Amino acid sequence: MPWNSVSPNPAQSVADNLSPMQQNTAYIKATMGSDPIGENTDVVRDHFWNVDSTLDGRHRFIQSPAFTVGGLPDDPIIGSAMNQVIYAKLKTAVESVAQQDVQPFARCTKTAGDSSVSSIMQLLGIRACVLFNGDPATILYKHNVLSVVRTAEGRYTVTFDVANPLPSDNYLVLGGAFSTSGNTASTIDFFVQTAATVATVKTTTFVKVMTKKTSSNEYDDAEQVWLICFGG
Repeated sequence: MPWNSVSPNPAQSVADNLSPMQQNTAYIKATMGSDPIGENTDVVRDHFWNVDSTLDGRHRFIQSPAFTVGGLPDDPIIGSAMNQVIYAKLKTAVESVAQQDVQPFARCTKTAGDSSVSSIMQLLGIRACVLFNGDPATILYKHNVLSVVRTAEGRYTVTFDVANPLPSDNYLVLGGAFSTSGNTASTIDFFVQTAATVATVKTTTFVKVMTKKTSSNEYDDAEQVWLICFGG
């Protein structure tokens, strides 16, 4: 079944354009029809507007090709005159030690009209997610985290991947922890460390966090701590 890339052809009459345009319509129906009842197993690409009246204007499938460079997930570039590209990619074993999984991402322009200047964010909002326990820290899962260093009891410095820093130091830090004690009263609180200036504990490349006993407000190592940073 042919596809006519130039259609309608301004050099031809309306009558001469009729046949190639009908061929294009047939091509779209055959390759992009939703086939909601499964009559045509070859139709898997997308939904065509008049195949089914109950599904008009809706996409049935979104196909995300795997971008790779040297075997590692790659980030696609933003097309000319575009502002954003949305895609999915598989995390590497370094990023996700416990489980490699696919996550959605968006790459947006940072300068109007210049697609070469862009920033990347994970659509789930996670910029740095780590689980660690005790000393030394054991990272079970991470995204854009270079290291987690225990500087003292209940105090940790989380350094982000230098290749993907946060846009500014105005990001939100969320986290939690639980105690090693079996006593239900021995709960643990999670905070960003206190400091006289923001730059001391929170920049685009690192954040310092702490865990304290709820009962005594003393620094204390928890059994497990998790951290999520996003925004900025």
